[in-house]
Amino acid sequence: MRDLTALPDLNIALVQTTLAWHDRQANLEHFEGLLEQARGADLIVLPEMFTTGFSMASQTLAEPENGPTHQWLQAQAAKYNAVITGSVIIQAADGSHRTACCGRGRMARCCTTTSVICFVWPVNTITTPPASARCSSN
Repeated sequence: MRDLTALPDLNIALVQTTLAWHDRQANLEHFEGLLEQARGADLIVLPEMFTTGFSMASQTLAEPENGPTHQWLQAQAAKYNAVITGSVIIQAADGSHRTACCGRGRMARCCTTTSVICFVWPVNTITTPPASARCSSN
């Protein structure tokens, strides 16, 4: 078994809060303040469907794969030098709607999956992403 005592500590911040229903901009502004409180974390985990609340209105709320939330996550990850992850409704190129786990930062990939279970994993490991995931590098 590998000795894990030599590895640096991993600081994780889990963010749970009340969401503004179907209001991406209000939620992103709210999370900006909460992320400041998580400064210093290596991994920041946002709630599922953090931009809209858990809604079935995917036709109305879906964003393009590299849409505003994806760009916001990239900017926040760079600002805090952390991997930030949370799920959002994405409209794929084929027109289908998926849940995206938009983890971004120094060690993450972004994946879209047909399930609501998303994974973030380091880029340079031997871990294999789930077969249902389609991934792209930072």
